[in-house]
Amino acid sequence: SKISILDLEKHEWIIFDTRQSDLRIYQNLVPTLRTWRHGIFYVRNNKFRRLSWFESLLLQWFSEEKARKTKNISNTNLLSQAGNAFTVDVIEKIVKNLFLTKIKNEW
Repeated sequence: SKISILDLEKHEWIIFDTRQSDLRIYQNLVPTLRTWRHGIFYVRNNKFRRLSWFESLLLQWFSEEKARKTKNISNTNLLSQAGNAFTVDVIEKIVKNLFLTKIKNEW
């Protein structure tokens, strides 16, 4: 089915993930950041915006202070680094869940 760009601009925080073969649209979630995929756009204040290197680092839970210290690195490299990063909070929750599951199974 066809989707009008004018209609999409009316939805705050709708996310567009451009890929080689297709376009994926998300609402209320951000797709996985991956290296070499730099075509993530979103709607804010009825305008399309491209996900910036700074925003991508914040999504990976880098502090604003640490993200701002990356001034001398190119946008492309920063987006790739964000795509390669593991989100520490997510990994921590996975490990805790695995650990708790193991303890329950041993009882």
